[in-house]
Amino acid sequence: MLIWRGYGILVAVITIVIGALFSLGFENFFGIHRDWGVVAGLFVSGIIVWFAGKKVNDPSRGKLVVEKETGKEILLIEEHSMFFIKMQYWAFILGTAGIIMTISLIRNGHS
Repeated sequence: MLIWRGYGILVAVITIVIGALFSLGFENFFGIHRDWGVVAGLFVSGIIVWFAGKKVNDPSRGKLVVEKETGKEILLIEEHSMFFIKMQYWAFILGTAGIIMTISLIRNGHS
């Protein structure tokens, strides 16, 4: 079961859709092994997830409220995350997965 908050589910959706498109595209249009499309999809997904996460988790999108009892100001910010990791930080995980997969493909002779 996936655990997400706010738009965090977009990490999985973006990664799956972009990965599938690149995988099929590399194989069908360029004749390159589809695993290289997955690698490219991971990197592109990471970039998209980074910018989307930075936008939706921007603190300036928060709402400032005043507590009646104490008069204290509180900034309410909705968090957008998946598996308790903010969206934008998934970009590093996707990039790392892309690097690991690249190394694996080169070692296995898929260059």
